[in-house]
Amino acid sequence: MNRSLQAVGLAIVIGCFNGCGSGESLPLVPTTGQVLYQGVPVADASVMLVPQDGQRAAVGATNEVGQFTLGTLSPADGAMPGKYKILVSKIPSIEPAADAMDMPDVTKENNRSLPKSRPSELPAKYSQPSGTPLTCEIPSGVSSHDLGTLELTK
Repeated sequence: MNRSLQAVGLAIVIGCFNGCGSGESLPLVPTTGQVLYQGVPVADASVMLVPQDGQRAAVGATNEVGQFTLGTLSPADGAMPGKYKILVSKIPSIEPAADAMDMPDVTKENNRSLPKSRPSELPAKYSQPSGTPLTCEIPSGVSSHDLGTLELTK
């Protein structure tokens, strides 16, 4: 009896060493695509897959021709199989103004006004899970998946 309890205890310990927190990898599918807005490639945009089935989100950024590769745990490692809503956003870069040295110091107590932010270069509906019309499903059991061209319109 005592030997059987020891065997069960040993089996539990070995099981935990083999499976508990052993860094098992998630089932990720390398996923790519391209973003166009009114037929023109969108550079420097963020693309995010928002999970609908409890999996993890995947993110990526577009290059100069609008192409992207998604990552979940690290850049470009892929997306988990499942259904997603697709978000695309682009925050315009802000160049320092030529007269930046003459601008008020917003850190001072008497001057609390901040410069106005620039509007997004893409329609807001694509950056909100409740508004985006873009969806996809990443299949399981495939070596890679291409979302194709995501054509954004006004």
